[in-house]
Amino acid sequence: MNVALAADATVAPIEVAVRVSGETLAPSLAISTPAAVSEYNSISATTLVDVPAGCCTQISLANVGPSAIDTQNVDLIVERVA
Repeated sequence: MNVALAADATVAPIEVAVRVSGETLAPSLAISTPAAVSEYNSISATTLVDVPAGCCTQISLANVGPSAIDTQNVDLIVERVA
């Protein structure tokens, strides 16, 4: 995913993480420190989410940093592992 600070933000690290049912997964945290606002950087993270058979869960990507961000080319790939 490509991330940049929003045009009206102050330069600060960008922090994005995977959330499962609203809970942030700390191992999935991806941090990027841009030199300027509106400067896109590429970040990625990989994590395993255990979902019991016959059940379901909610998976999302969240901006967990202090600044507003813009994103491009966001891909969330889900694989079933038996």
